[in-house]
Amino acid sequence: MKPTPWWPRFWAWLIDVIILWIVTGVLFSFWFDMDFRRYLVHGVIGLVYWSVLESEGRQSIGKRALNIKLVDMKGKNATLGAAAGSAFGKAFLLPLDMIIGVLARPGKKQRLFNIASDTTVINVK
Repeated sequence: MKPTPWWPRFWAWLIDVIILWIVTGVLFSFWFDMDFRRYLVHGVIGLVYWSVLESEGRQSIGKRALNIKLVDMKGKNATLGAAAGSAFGKAFLLPLDMIIGVLARPGKKQRLFNIASDTTVINVK
């Protein structure tokens, strides 16, 4: 099982973030200005989005577009809990999540919250 390189993962993340920003912008633009509360709502929606869509063998829209998916370190489908653990870093702390993960395990292609949730991203056959 070989982890997916960083660039496809980045593009999948970017597709998902654009979708999330559009959804939160449409649903909550009348409610929040650009402040901490909007960031928090966007993060919570992202956490739920990635947790649900990347668990039990499913894929987020971005991951589906790039034919990659989240799995546990044995190559089995990630559970909802593992997907949520991985998603937390993406939703709230991505720069820190990436830097610490890359420094902690160079060459393993795991973010900090992938390490913590015992998950990785692989290409779908």
